[in-house]
Amino acid sequence: MSTETVYNGPIPGLQVPLTIHDLRQGRKYHNELSYGNEDQDQNHGSHRESLRQLLEKFEVQDIFGLVDKHKHFDVPQDSHLVGTVGTFRVCPRSLFYLTRTVADTFSNPNELCGHKFTYIPGEGLRPYEFRRGPQLEISKVDPELFSQFINYLNKHNITSIGLEYIIPQLSQIETHEVVSEEKRWMILIEGALPLNLPNPIQRVVTSWRWPKSKTISGPATYCDKDPTGKHVGPDDLPAEIYPMLAQC
Repeated sequence: MSTETVYNGPIPGLQVPLTIHDLRQGRKYHNELSYGNEDQDQNHGSHRESLRQLLEKFEVQDIFGLVDKHKHFDVPQDSHLVGTVGTFRVCPRSLFYLTRTVADTFSNPNELCGHKFTYIPGEGLRPYEFRRGPQLEISKVDPELFSQFINYLNKHNITSIGLEYIIPQLSQIETHEVVSEEKRWMILIEGALPLNLPNPIQRVVTSWRWPKSKTISGPATYCDKDPTGKHVGPDDLPAEIYPMLAQC
């Protein structure tokens, strides 16, 4: 990457409405990511701190956080990733966020917005995961934020950190990733809920946020792995507590 100022065009799914082309490009950008924690940049922590200060400078820490870009599976041709918020039927106070593959033909781009964004040289920030819901309200966000964000990534040759729109319903809770590689979905569950995990486990942080409330400050989402490197999956969840997962 060059240290020169990079092009910062309108961001699909954030500053301008999505199109079917954006959904198809999102699949491409997602599938180009590394698995797990393979592509960590050197001095990752110091870069996160600098980017945290940038979010704070523009007073958007309640809107945006940082994400460690990675994938658990490839999205099939003519499909993309869409997330939705829900509650467990037998535990209605427990929220979840389910991200799953959806065929392009089954989605209306006007009913989606961007969720996770990656920097693409020559283009700027582009969504690689989407969220069901209306276009985000960011009229009070200074567009200079995005220019400075991608200029920082470009200057320091950072390839593993992305920008994440904070899901409002999940902004005050810690979440953990549960992945089904076979069915190509990932669900974020509240960290306080039980998991049938062996000990010891490896816990990797995959997103960070610093809301003004300070309920969550720093690590916000975790990816848990067993000693063999296997991610937490549906079999690690008590079936009597999460019967809806059998239908995913």
